[in-house]
Amino acid sequence: MGRPNWSSKAREQFQAKAQVIRGKLSKAKAELERLRSNGKLTEKGKRNRTQLMKECGTLSIACLVSYMEKEKAKLRKLKRSYKSKVKHEEARKLKKNSFSLMRVEFTRTLRRSLRNRREGCESPTYDAGIRYDGNGETLFGSVEEATEFWKSLWESEGTEDISVK
Repeated sequence: MGRPNWSSKAREQFQAKAQVIRGKLSKAKAELERLRSNGKLTEKGKRNRTQLMKECGTLSIACLVSYMEKEKAKLRKLKRSYKSKVKHEEARKLKKNSFSLMRVEFTRTLRRSLRNRREGCESPTYDAGIRYDGNGETLFGSVEEATEFWKSLWESEGTEDISVK
């Protein structure tokens, strides 16, 4: 069996914290309903009431409502942080896997290139002249090449102004 992975630990911690907060919310809601209906105080209610008095101080409807809202906000924040941590952990795993795959592909390409050099295959050559991109457009290496190209077109037969400079 080995060590449990990060996601199962994080999920267990999240669930434990969320369970505690939900328990506090449930106790506060029960006490709030008891106060609104002016119901009897039971043994379980007494235990919950003492815990709520430690948390809130006085037990009034307004105090309990604000306490419940604070606990709900804590629960939402906890849920957001858990989702964020899971998302970042997944991104870390993907990045780690993709980097290892890129590293493997890079070394494979490098080895293939070295093997081809040893076998005497021709290396690719660079042509500094006129190049074409994928769309059939002409690319120039320098400004002088571009000006010579366009000047030859402008000064060719069929244009009206031959004295263009």
